[in-house]
Formats: sequence, structure tokens, C-alpha cells
Amino acid sequence: MKAQALPVIFRSFSSFLFSWGLGSFLFAGTFFFMGCAAKEVPPNSLGENYEQLFRKIELEPNSSDSMKKMQDLILQFEGTKYASFAQLALAELLMGQLSESYNRAEDFDYIQSYFSIFLLRNSQHPLAPYILKRLLEMSYIRSRYGIFVYGTNPKPYQDMLAMAKNSRLIYPDSVYKKEILFYLDFAEQNLAEYEENVGDWYSKGEAYFSAANRYEYVMKNFPNYAANKRVARKLIYTYNKNQEKQKAKDALQAFIKIYNANPE
Repeated sequence: MKAQALPVIFRSFSSFLFSWGLGSFLFAGTFFFMGCAAKEVPPNSLGENYEQLFRKIELEPNSSDSMKKMQDLILQFEGTKYASFAQLALAELLMGQLSESYNRAEDFDYIQSYFSIFLLRNSQHPLAPYILKRLLEMSYIRSRYGIFVYGTNPKPYQDMLAMAKNSRLIYPDSVYKKEILFYLDFAEQNLAEYEENVGDWYSKGEAYFSAANRYEYVMKNFPNYAANKRVARKLIYTYNKNQEKQKAKDALQAFIKIYNANPE
């Protein structure tokens, strides 16, 4: 199942990169790394293996010397898996500094590019579930701290939702399952809110049929939306305004049954 599902998650991942505003040059570059048959450097010739390189940054997570070393390794062993681990280590170092600069969008672009290169070149590596979790975390931070505001574009959350769902599919027993479920719910809540807002816009313009369609979509596709009770009230209202009396009656009965209360 993993071999079949991986292309799906990479398509979602690629779309995800576009949604966050990374340039097409960077996007093409990640697939260049994935597609090329790169030369490999024997780990023992460097005195340490890939995992040791990655874990070494934990000793001095905020050290400028560590960052300089990773940057030098990326240039020295460009195009190798060793370099991709150095990029991963550098991404982790930069990630550790984000608490002081949440408003620097370029930092997120660099980090996501480093994570992407590692993932595309090491899709079968045990760290792949961790990288996917980190990418979802980056998306969450960007949204939470205002680096990205969806406005009229829900696509980043759609891609975030697709990535979270595919992560669950490919790695159902991942140690990051709890975090993945959190990000999945976060994306669903934001998408449901977006659809509700669009329905409200239609309703204000007295386009009640279109408004009802949006509210129906929310109720059907996002059953765990925190504001579904409010959406149900709006749905009854739009049915009545659109002279769909039977639908309004059925929706009212369903509301009373589910919430044990009248919608007023």
C-alpha cells in the first residue's frame, strides 16, 4: 500500500508548496533532486553516518557554528543524500529560531524547501513520517501567526487536509499520529469556516439557493465543525427564504432531534 500511496502524497505535497507561495524555480528544483541519479558519499569516509549528522545538532541547537557547518556540507556534497541530511539539520536549526521571528515568511520558505528536498530524495527513509509532520506544523504556524491568511483562497488548507489524510493512510501507526490528527482537524475547521463565510456572503446578497448549498456542504463534509449548530440554523433560514418549505421542515426536525432544542 505504501508504494501506491506515496505518489498521491507527493502530488498533494507539491500543490502544498505552490499554495504557500514558493517559486516555480524552487518547485522545479525539488523534482530535479528527486529525479537525478546523484553520486553518493560513503558515510564512513566522513567519520559519521547520516543519522549522526542529523542528531548532532541537538547538542547545540542555536549555534551559529552548527549552521555554518551544515551550510558548508551542503555545498561540499551537493547532490548527495549526505547533503540532504545537512539540509534537514539546517532546517531544524532554523525551525528552532522561529519563535523569535514568526513574521519572517522567507524563513518558512527556506525551511520548507530543505524539508522538501530531503523528503523527495529519501521517501522511504524512517524519518519521512517526521518530515511530513514537520511540514504540517509549518503550515499550522504560518496560519496561526498570520503569515498566511486564507481570505478567498482555501487551497492551502485543502492541501494541508489532503497531506494529513495521506499521512494517516501511509503511516497509520506513526508515532506522530496524535499530531497529524490535530493538524487534520485544524484544516477541516478552517475549511468549514471558509465555506460558511461564503454561504453568509450569498445569503447577504439574497442568493439563498447558493447559500443553502454552501451550508449543506459544511454539514455533510465537516460533521465535526465546531459551529455546525450555527450553520444548521442558517440552513433552516435559507430554506425558508427560498420558499423550500419541506426542506425547512425536515431541517428543523433534524435540528431538534440532534440538539434537543429549537433553533431560535
